[in-house]
Amino acid sequence: QGALVVCFSPEPSKEDRWGMLTTPGSDPGQVDVKIGHMVISHASWETTTLEQALIAARYFHRMGRADPQLTWFNSPTIADWRTLSA
Repeated sequence: QGALVVCFSPEPSKEDRWGMLTTPGSDPGQVDVKIGHMVISHASWETTTLEQALIAARYFHRMGRADPQLTWFNSPTIADWRTLSA
């Protein structure tokens, strides 16, 4: 458990359409996110909890789009922020 980074795009091949699930009002500062053997530092507002990530995943599974009740940060550069692991 711990901080999670959740990225979403309705069209993954279009790099300018990516967004990330955020936590407004989170503590300022950085938080480490572990992906396999990698540890990457993110601003805490760029991360979310397991509970919110599951809500986002369930909504996407049912509706095929991002849950508008959650807070998403969208930017043409989000695709550059994604952590890609093999």
